[in-house]
Amino acid sequence: MSGCLDSPEQITTAAIRDGDIIRCDVIMDPIQRDVCIRKVAVDTSQMDSCFTISEDLIKWECIKRMARSTNEPDACQRIDDANIVDNCLSKVAVKLKDYKICESISKIRKNQNCISEIAIKKHNSDVCYTLKQGLIKDNCFNQNAQFHKTIDLCTKVTQKLMRTNCIKSVAKSSGNIDFCSELDIVSDFEHCLRAVALKTLEPALCKKLKNNDDADSCRTDIALQLKDPIKCDVVQKRSSKDKCLARLAQMEGDIGILKNVFSPFIRDESIMEIAQAKGNIELCSKMVDSQKVDICRERIDPSISLKHRMGSAIIIIILMMILIYESPKIAHGVYALVKILR
Repeated sequence: MSGCLDSPEQITTAAIRDGDIIRCDVIMDPIQRDVCIRKVAVDTSQMDSCFTISEDLIKWECIKRMARSTNEPDACQRIDDANIVDNCLSKVAVKLKDYKICESISKIRKNQNCISEIAIKKHNSDVCYTLKQGLIKDNCFNQNAQFHKTIDLCTKVTQKLMRTNCIKSVAKSSGNIDFCSELDIVSDFEHCLRAVALKTLEPALCKKLKNNDDADSCRTDIALQLKDPIKCDVVQKRSSKDKCLARLAQMEGDIGILKNVFSPFIRDESIMEIAQAKGNIELCSKMVDSQKVDICRERIDPSISLKHRMGSAIIIIILMMILIYESPKIAHGVYALVKILR
């Protein structure tokens, strides 16, 4: 088929399939033709074809991709734009984990970033000490600290937020609560402590939290992770303990867990949630509040509500007929009896 009938995308797909860059020539739009040539050149490793591209940015992108795919940093030097040359060299250097290639990068920041990326990929923290750019050096220490789970490397980070997050991350991943003591701000320390408690699933660590509600929340989260109602027993506040058991019962769909819940309200609400989730109308009868029993049943089976409303309508019609045709006293008596029976 001719280029007039095929779209640029179809021509490009066919050119890549056949490895035939000449097929791109039938594309009328110069940008789309250049893109076609770039894709075929990279796919078929035809470096020289990159230089047939008219648009410079597409041409440089072609060379950059070729340099990276063929592991040839010298190819980067064939680009006329210095910034793109640096980016090209950095990509190849990081891919090959070769510090020497970074030395060819002209811009100091890109040079340092290239070295840092390789140090991170090679998990080589010693190289971080040689870096001069602040944030780049900090990130090098930060990434290596998290890989090696070494708190000492976190303390080398100068940027405060990055240093704090580094300590928290290492403390959590290593499960070592002592690392949290490196944090100066109380809220950061407690956030770190809680993270370690949840990592190690050790409720005893939660008591180190100063706020009792925070401590109970920590204990509850551990109980939920372990799916163990016995762990809810260590929750101190009665209402918090009830909520711990209720959340676990709902999560497991087991109303048996609610037997130790003190609050009738929390127990009934949990039974309703479980009954609805399971579509089990029989569970509604386990609730204490009779009004909530009806609500529970109606939520599971809406037809119950409809039947209830129809029944009420029939009673009203009967009362109206009695009022019209019989004695009002009888009507009031019937209405009072109906209220008692309902």
